Amino acid sequence: MKKPNGYDDCNINSNNTKPEAGGHKAIILNLEECKSKTGKDMVKVYFDFDKDDAQAGLFTAKYKANDKPDKKWPFDGTKWILTEDNEGNTNKQFKRFITAVEQSNNMTVNWEAKDFAAQFKKKKVGIVFGEEEREYNGKIYTDAKPQFFVEYKEAEKAKTPAVKELVKKDEPTDTPPEGFTPIPEPTEDDMPF
Repeated sequence: MKKPNGYDDCNINSNNTKPEAGGHKAIILNLEECKSKTGKDMVKVYFDFDKDDAQAGLFTAKYKANDKPDKKWPFDGTKWILTEDNEGNTNKQFKRFITAVEQSNNMTVNWEAKDFAAQFKKKKVGIVFGEEEREYNGKIYTDAKPQFFVEYKEAEKAKTPAVKELVKKDEPTDTPPEGFTPIPEPTEDDMPF
């Protein structure tokens, strides 16, 4: 057998540890103002678990273990938040994020700051992860995903959300949906000829 390209440099010690469901003490590494796919304003929050958390440095370790040339910050160490809801008012999840950062760091966000995102770097915040089901090759798996932000000191006491189950596809049934009257099968007498 011919030795595969890059065999000696292949990293088999990648970090496959998953975040645990529940509250975590985190540190914001970066915040970006961006647009959603539909053109709505949003922020992208990059974070890692702080040194006081049970899984401290989890996402930094995952990032460093990734030996791909186009590596990105781990998906589960990132939270996207729309700034406004569908009616054009403040998105409650965005307000919750801002409030959690302000309370965690005894600060007030400066909305007029020349570099709005810079005021969030290295700030403490709590984040709650909840399990979400996903399907892969016909099997159901659960992964913990970031759900919402809380005050840093309240993170470990935060209630873990219920598991977000996959929406099950409707299975065929002989019973008509509610509000519909079943049509009886035609008989010989119902035939027009």
